[in-house]
Amino acid sequence: MITVHNPHDLRAFYEILHLLENQCDDKTALHVEKIKMAIRAYRDRPINQAKIVRSDYDSMVVVLPLPQHMETEEQADAYFQAHYYRKAYPSIHDCTGQVFTTWYKIFRRNGKFWAYHATSVDS
Repeated sequence: MITVHNPHDLRAFYEILHLLENQCDDKTALHVEKIKMAIRAYRDRPINQAKIVRSDYDSMVVVLPLPQHMETEEQADAYFQAHYYRKAYPSIHDCTGQVFTTWYKIFRRNGKFWAYHATSVDS
């Protein structure tokens, strides 16, 4: 059984697929079909965990799922504000090290609400 576990495996299987597609025998065709099925299974898997989209020295953007019981964007926004939003507290001192929300965006994917959450560090 062929299984793709991570982006590195995915890239390797795409390269193998590219090499095998030029051959025409039945055994190769069976392998090509199995590789394509494994790639589709990995690509179409449900994503239920937060994932870092971009990260650098003092900021990052995360995409995260919100609970399924949300019916409207207003409910999802209220939930995000209550559980994830990080307020910046001004200080007379420089470089406090506090993490705060720079921006966020609530959106719907496959009938479920998600949020992009950008945070920065006062450094």
